[in-house]
Amino acid sequence: MSNIFRKVKTMEPVPHKDRSIWAGRFDVSAMPGGCSLIFTPWRDWIGMEIDADLLRRVKPASIVANCFYEMAYMGGDEEEREKKIEKTIEKLDGKINNEEDEEEEDPFFVTYTPFSDPLRNIELDICKIKNGVAVIHDGVTEIPDKYFRGMDHLKSVSIPDSVIRIGKSAFYCCRTLKSIVIPASVKEIGDNAFLYTRKVNSIVVSEGNKRYDSRNNSNAIIETSTNRLILGCNNTIIPDTVVSIGEYAFVWYSFDTIAIPDSVKEIGRRAFVDCKKLTSIEIPNSVTTIGAEAFYNCTKLSSVVLPDSLTTIDESAFYGCERINSITIPDSVQVIWNHAFDGAKLKSIVWPKNLRVIGAEAFAYSSLKELVLPHNVTHIIGGAFKRSKHLSSVFIPASVSEIAGNVFLSCPRLRTIKVDEENKIYDSRNNCNAIIETATNTLIVGCKTTIIPDTVTEICDRAFLGCLGLRKIVIPESVTEIGYFAFSKCTNLHTIVFQNTVKMIWPTAFQECSSLNFIVIPKNTTRQFKKMLPEVLHSKIKEIGTLLDIN
Repeated sequence: MSNIFRKVKTMEPVPHKDRSIWAGRFDVSAMPGGCSLIFTPWRDWIGMEIDADLLRRVKPASIVANCFYEMAYMGGDEEEREKKIEKTIEKLDGKINNEEDEEEEDPFFVTYTPFSDPLRNIELDICKIKNGVAVIHDGVTEIPDKYFRGMDHLKSVSIPDSVIRIGKSAFYCCRTLKSIVIPASVKEIGDNAFLYTRKVNSIVVSEGNKRYDSRNNSNAIIETSTNRLILGCNNTIIPDTVVSIGEYAFVWYSFDTIAIPDSVKEIGRRAFVDCKKLTSIEIPNSVTTIGAEAFYNCTKLSSVVLPDSLTTIDESAFYGCERINSITIPDSVQVIWNHAFDGAKLKSIVWPKNLRVIGAEAFAYSSLKELVLPHNVTHIIGGAFKRSKHLSSVFIPASVSEIAGNVFLSCPRLRTIKVDEENKIYDSRNNCNAIIETATNTLIVGCKTTIIPDTVTEICDRAFLGCLGLRKIVIPESVTEIGYFAFSKCTNLHTIVFQNTVKMIWPTAFQECSSLNFIVIPKNTTRQFKKMLPEVLHSKIKEIGTLLDIN
């Protein structure tokens, strides 16, 4: 191991166009709850002294494992890396066992337990911890930012009346903390102070606190002046005086449903992220705003009732809610932003009559079979329905004025594409099963049954990208340009027939077409095509007349 460290010590930071990837500072001794090295030039921390208090609380093996993690921080799969490093730390600390953890790990980050033995007596500068119970000393006025961050064995904390401020992320990811009591003296609770404390079942704000309350035994922290609920827990009952649910209020809790009263007008950004036991939610008609990622990755959520008061479904609002099979979107909704239902396995959608905009990848990975959009839709953004593997039929209404990119990317069963004849921007002339930009004669979306009309002059970037059902395509004489990735990843495409030379074929146009055997071209044009096609495809080129039959 010492040899590795000697080698690493001589290595230079990796350059980046804007900055050094490893530029930054170390805070090994600055975080009482952890031992993280963050984006630091290796030569600055290899061989450095470790804070004595940290060494007393954390075994050297854990620190070494953490160092190796930081060395590889910028590479690898995040989920895999997380599992490996946690297992490594457990092994090095001699605590490994063969039992599987029944609880899901935190999906966003790695935490490092600062106690080798959670039953040790630990004396810190502002508190004493024994058997997982932290008692903050009388006279302490502030719990610093990140102070208890990642202390996995912390079960409860006693906060004296002298504390005025609880710092940002002070109890971040204290995953065994079960109860929170906020004394009357507290005037400020920093952002994310109790984020990812998933086992909290009880929250009490002492009477007499002028800034916060837990009215009606709600098991929540509510900002009194704004009636905004800033923190809930597993047993929260939202009072009917609350007008907004704050950002990150219920992240990672374990209830299967929660009642939102009619008083609530706003659900904040990421309010219910990773509530993986949440199965149903009914949002009352009082709510006008659902923040971005509000129900992100609620993987068991299957029943959603949206209010008639809603005008916008924000970005990634229901991202990763894979059990939502059907949804009725109220007529009041005009905009569905990027990734709103990305990953939801939607089989049926009742579309709002007033819908105008469908954002990028808003319905990616859906289970829709047919798509008939309402007649007021004007904008469909790239990848809106990508990887909807069951989608076979699409109808584009006359109202659509912008289709940005291939909105049906990698839909292998798509075989019927029709554009309303009244549409002035796009068409599907000659029943070609494609979307063509009328003014430029550019084919922007194709499918496995597309027959390119002889009036098309350009095949757009990604027009057929990932079209697994496409086996043969004829490029008519009218086509002069084929865009980048136009036919990329059409892995079953075996034959391309060019009826004439073209002016431009982008090098990646036929990238990863693994079954491609024949590129049929007119006589005496081999030299021209070899200039445009990558060398790996040169052996596939066959001039007309050299083959008797191409199926």
